Amino acid sequence: MLRTFAASSEASRLRACLAFSLVHGEDALAGGWAHARGERHRAFLAAKGYEPTAYEVEQAADAARLRKESVARTAEFQAEMAQAEQALADTDAAETDARGPEPDEGEEVDAYPDSEEAIDAAG
Repeated sequence: MLRTFAASSEASRLRACLAFSLVHGEDALAGGWAHARGERHRAFLAAKGYEPTAYEVEQAADAARLRKESVARTAEFQAEMAQAEQALADTDAAETDARGPEPDEGEEVDAYPDSEEAIDAAG
């Protein structure tokens, strides 16, 4: 039926496309008021002169608050991760400093540096 209506004229085709888009926009709101598609749909309706109900205004305000809180939590988590990564890097650097410099390639390394002294002391 929609195809028949859409095929009747250019204006009808555009109306059918708009109706189809509106249905999909309403479905986007089912994903949550904070969802980006829902925001775009509400902006589209507002641009066309739609006056939101008090409930819709309340839900949009709650969604904006929740989104702001989520962004803040994400920033805190990212800061904690950066601190943890820096702490690991500092620990690795301290361990490297404690071991001393790495031997140059081809340089003989004494795996038991105190062994000769221990043997001499044992007699």
